[in-house]
Amino acid sequence: MDTVLDQVHATAGEAEAAGRLPERLIDVLADGGYLRMAVPAEFGGAPCSLPELLRRLTALAEADPSTAWVVMVWTQAQIVAARLSEHWFARLFADGPDVILAASAAGGGTATPVDGAFEVSGEWPFASGSSHASGVLVHCDLVSANPVRQIGVLLDRASLTADDSWRVLGLRATASNGVRADRVLVP
Repeated sequence: MDTVLDQVHATAGEAEAAGRLPERLIDVLADGGYLRMAVPAEFGGAPCSLPELLRRLTALAEADPSTAWVVMVWTQAQIVAARLSEHWFARLFADGPDVILAASAAGGGTATPVDGAFEVSGEWPFASGSSHASGVLVHCDLVSANPVRQIGVLLDRASLTADDSWRVLGLRATASNGVRADRVLVP
């Protein structure tokens, strides 16, 4: 763990200047097991107890708060992804346990049923760590429901546009930019 923390600390300034974590740091975090702390063992994860998870996040925060924040968001998104059906969860982790998912609890969009899928449009600010993510978890209003209700949707990161406007001093490396979807089809 000390080697990972040394690398996190050593790249903090570079990450702040770039407005995102360096790719080589993502590899170090993956090698150290930080990207699979909430992934079930049957999917190749190395799940931690809550006290261990908090201890690891605290140690990351002491090395660099931005890195800790991003890893916390990615871990929380993996926990939320466990609510997917077993089929979709298995598909998500089919290529290995180091899946990076971002999430935004703010903003909103709409999900409209279209031929066995949802057509999703909307804007969500503060999608921390989305620049490295393969997917982003967001909230949408299911407009066909009466009354309208909110659902969680996992969007492919490649289908989103980032606003690249996050410039908060000391937290630029979290890359907490907003994301936008325009009529994205989600199975």
